[in-house]
Amino acid sequence: MRLPFIVRAPLSALALVPVALVGACDVLGIPRELDIPIPLDTPPVDIDVTVAVASAVEQACSDPTAPSCEGIGLICQADNGGTVCDPVDLPEQFPKECPNLRGETVSADELMPEEVKDAAELKFAIPVNIADLLSAQGVTSADQVKQISFSKVDLSWEENSLTFDAPVFDVYVGPHVDDVSDPAALIAGGEFARVGSVGKDLDDDGDFDVGQVAGVADAVPLTFVTGGNDAFNEALRAFTFTLVLAAPDGQALGLKEIPNTDPVEVARPGGVATVKLKSELSFKVNLVEALSDK
Repeated sequence: MRLPFIVRAPLSALALVPVALVGACDVLGIPRELDIPIPLDTPPVDIDVTVAVASAVEQACSDPTAPSCEGIGLICQADNGGTVCDPVDLPEQFPKECPNLRGETVSADELMPEEVKDAAELKFAIPVNIADLLSAQGVTSADQVKQISFSKVDLSWEENSLTFDAPVFDVYVGPHVDDVSDPAALIAGGEFARVGSVGKDLDDDGDFDVGQVAGVADAVPLTFVTGGNDAFNEALRAFTFTLVLAAPDGQALGLKEIPNTDPVEVARPGGVATVKLKSELSFKVNLVEALSDK
């Protein structure tokens, strides 16, 4: 059973700043166009991996003799000097390599039940709504918008105590939806298009290595794929839309090594994080059309 981490994401509330007049004026000196700058600053998405993993471990080992608890028991036993654990639990840190049932030394990651790995997966959706803010300035239709521009888009980590490196995130954009509880289903539904990825290239080889380093809270830019910039622009033109961020399928959970441990130990997946999506938007609007439609 896949147990999603806890996410609390209210609908977007973006702050509107005063408009700036641009473009040529008519013979009376009245400006024909104006720019409406809007800082895109979505509500925070709160992620709690500690609770999700604890719940997954508890369910997996509700019966300590069940196959679902086997790997956790072997990890716990390795951490306990070879003595069987009672009760069985996943330690806060444990050997990176442990004996399996055949006595072979294997990676602890191989022994970790899929339910626990799934609980540490990071997938979340963010509804965005700028319609009311534009309406307050007389912009009620995309036909009134002549051009939309934006600076770089960042995934801002406001808080990060995760004990593992977050995976690279693929970013999808799609229609506004009220139920964002199942981001994977939104992607599978076919209405969401991938616009880019969020990640860090730690070794400067041109490829993203992680989405965010464990414990680091900073802004990580969205890198658009070909055509992704246009798709994001079209979403903005709809005034309401939804963003989904998800690790690509098949990206393995990377357990973080504990410094200065011998033999090497790794940390139990856990921690909390708070993220936002941020950008600076600008809507160029025909002032005459905006006023006539009010």
